[in-house]
Amino acid sequence: MNQTVRDCLEEAMDFNQLIDVLARIHRGELTLVSRDTVEPSPLAHEILNARPYAFLDDAPLEERRAHAVQSRRATDPSSAGDLGALDQAAIDRVRDEARPDPRDADELHDVLLTIGFLTEDEARSIAAELFEVLIAAKRATRFHIPNSNFQIAPIWIAAERLPELSAVHAGAALEPHIDAPASRAARTWTRDEAIVELLRGRLTIVGPTTAHALAASLSIADAEADAALLALESEGVVLRGRFTTINAEPAESAEKHGSASSASSALNVVEWCDRRLLARIHRYTLHRLRAEIEPVSPADFMRYLFAWQHVDPATRLAGVEGLRAIVAVLDGFELAASAWEKSVLPARMDRYDPSMLDMLCLTGEVGWARGNNDPTDVVGATPIALFLREHADAWTAVAQAFPPPLASDATRASARLAEALEREGGRPAHAEAALKGCATAVLATLRQRGALFFHELASACNVDDAQLCTAIAELVAAGLVTSDGFAGLRAIVRGPADGLRQGYGGPPKLHAKAEAGRHRNQAAAGRWSAIAPAALNTSATPKRDEREGEAAIVQQAWALLRRYGVVFRRLLTREANAAPWRELARVYRRLEARGEIRGGRFVTGMSGEQFARPDAIERLRETRRTAPNGRCLVVSAADPLNLAGIVTSGDRVRAVAANRLVYRDGVPMAVLEGEFMRPLADFTAAAAAEVTTALAGRPMPPVLGGYIGSISH
Repeated sequence: MNQTVRDCLEEAMDFNQLIDVLARIHRGELTLVSRDTVEPSPLAHEILNARPYAFLDDAPLEERRAHAVQSRRATDPSSAGDLGALDQAAIDRVRDEARPDPRDADELHDVLLTIGFLTEDEARSIAAELFEVLIAAKRATRFHIPNSNFQIAPIWIAAERLPELSAVHAGAALEPHIDAPASRAARTWTRDEAIVELLRGRLTIVGPTTAHALAASLSIADAEADAALLALESEGVVLRGRFTTINAEPAESAEKHGSASSASSALNVVEWCDRRLLARIHRYTLHRLRAEIEPVSPADFMRYLFAWQHVDPATRLAGVEGLRAIVAVLDGFELAASAWEKSVLPARMDRYDPSMLDMLCLTGEVGWARGNNDPTDVVGATPIALFLREHADAWTAVAQAFPPPLASDATRASARLAEALEREGGRPAHAEAALKGCATAVLATLRQRGALFFHELASACNVDDAQLCTAIAELVAAGLVTSDGFAGLRAIVRGPADGLRQGYGGPPKLHAKAEAGRHRNQAAAGRWSAIAPAALNTSATPKRDEREGEAAIVQQAWALLRRYGVVFRRLLTREANAAPWRELARVYRRLEARGEIRGGRFVTGMSGEQFARPDAIERLRETRRTAPNGRCLVVSAADPLNLAGIVTSGDRVRAVAANRLVYRDGVPMAVLEGEFMRPLADFTAAAAAEVTTALAGRPMPPVLGGYIGSISH
């Protein structure tokens, strides 16, 4: 021990000299001079990049990382001209990645909300018909602002951003005229506040830029842009420096002509850059990530996903712990209730046994519920999510905070708005209003008395077992109840062959001959309970609401990374309970800034930002290096891996549990719809035989027959 301490103090450090320096400071022989700088001293680099456990204070890691981003430009500059100059290819790449590339009007609206506005030149790269859709819906407009030459410089804005723009340019012309939503119009913006918010969004797409360029884009004075940038710098949002060759080249030219003052002036051009973009540019510059993270094709990405989600036979799991790991991957994903045990879970395990899921549910590790509560007519088709119970509140909070939109029909949209205003406990009133029979009484009893066993609930409601089964089926379909175990859900999703029938427009009913067996299975379900509103909707203060809502989105962001490894907007098309991409993207940007995940371009053909776990990047590289083996893999059309037409090209395949989709080397080849096989790609006769053979295979292992019912082969 003594030797170790001595080595640290005398070999790694010159402790005696440090004592001497401190003594001289104490005697007044040395004078300390403090200087405020906009970037860390090279002497501070080691502590800035230290591991979190090296610090005893509670300074946020993100704060230190924000300063560490700037470290490179103060390290061993070869000349004043290239001090801080970044690789132009890296800058261009990040600008290209951040540039909006919306595929539809909704994505364009999200872009306008996120970045504040688009200039006319930037709008030319986007399909004009997308703007026309937003204009027709009064969700966007052209905002004409007079610039310094009293000319008109129009920009595109979303209706929600109108109050900020109006605070900066009062009385500007709108083409066409629209009004801001009431929730946004209620806030009064000062001119300075509005400029800060607009430039905050602007900086997320432009990369390194100058205050003059930002001021010109918004037609404000350079001094106003400088003040806003200083405010953003104090928040740690942006960093200043000399990043591009606009500083070096003019200086070199001036020096050649003998003008030292011109060179000095050129080197003093200050640029500004969004912190997360600058961090990415630094990584690309230092590590040449273009070669390191070479994007994979959609087919290779699908091959990677089959291994990542354990559908590839070589990666399947076994046992209760294996099933728990699979649920952790599929955490919160909604799909048809009947598909979970018929196809989705068996596809990921060597030998799936329903008793393992019952065990995980009854021990409190796994739960099930419906995230959105628009009633369905067929119980087996009811979308049900499995989730780790520790994440239950997060999924419920996000699902209730961001309910899925109804159809585009104006009447239904108006109805949704009215119902949203009448929410009780975070759940729309229409789900309960649609209940029939004794389902209302059952729900009221569960809310009043808490969780009850099946026989207790039957006694409390004074109904027979068949009536209670019907009521529970209706409440499950409406997303209003759940149970401790999975056996109760398993019993009510067997379908008509097992005793459940559906009257047109009415609640599920039981055939008389199935009554005896059905309620016995319900006894194994454990307790039934009403789904409680999430803490997000019941907290005491708005600040707590905001904190808990943010925590829920962060948890969901990590869940999506567990599910896919790589996340981008299009991949979330089938995520019924996901928060809006703009909310998730903010979280991913913060995680990237902390170094916990990576941002970049990982899959070709996918627009917008992409984020990935470091281990997922390694798996992608392995997949790219591994040659395809020609093996066919079959999944249910309800499986999360039904990404045909989403990640891969071609038409989408409806997520119907009974349909089966076959992939070959990551390419969707055909789908079996009932007894009809529909090709999705061109293939040879030999490949056709393999596809047909794969589709003719058994959809689930024999052990499930006793639990789920007969399956046609």
